[in-house]
Amino acid sequence: MKAVINNKAFGDKTIFNNRVFHIPDGMTTAILGPSGRGKTTLLRILSGLDKDYDGCIEGLPEAPAILFQEDRLLERLTVLSNLMAVTNDRNKALEALKSIGLSGEEGHYIHELSGGMRRRVAISRLLLFPGDAVFLDEPFRGLDDESAAVCASVIKQYAEGKTLLFITHNEHDLELLSPDKTIAL
Repeated sequence: MKAVINNKAFGDKTIFNNRVFHIPDGMTTAILGPSGRGKTTLLRILSGLDKDYDGCIEGLPEAPAILFQEDRLLERLTVLSNLMAVTNDRNKALEALKSIGLSGEEGHYIHELSGGMRRRVAISRLLLFPGDAVFLDEPFRGLDDESAAVCASVIKQYAEGKTLLFITHNEHDLELLSPDKTIAL
């Protein structure tokens, strides 16, 4: 994938000006930088969610699986109901929960869960989406080291052979997902 961004601004604030980003197909790429540098904006452009910029994208994925910074779960539904929103296969949903250490939590409501558990449910939902690329925005936010390691392993397995792009400000995430390429913003 190649992104040519001539200009991206929010009001008077320019985020990108005459930038070119190369994201290798079928490989893992990290975008690393502090808050406010445009990491999420770039992810939204590369995923096709933000079209309000001057430039073009070559090789835009048709249906990327996206893990947003916010978990975007339905609070008044159970864990299982949140997963069933992306699959009709109950067994697959339960297997996704098991893979990230949440077996037995399927009947709990989202509002009953801790922040780390919510994040793992969001990751479980990602694993059920048949995306042609994987985009992660601060994937391990709110997770302890052990949970982050488990989730990283499962994500790497899910993304095998796909383009995996993740953004982070945390260098530990680089160790967990072992990118082939890192772009500093």
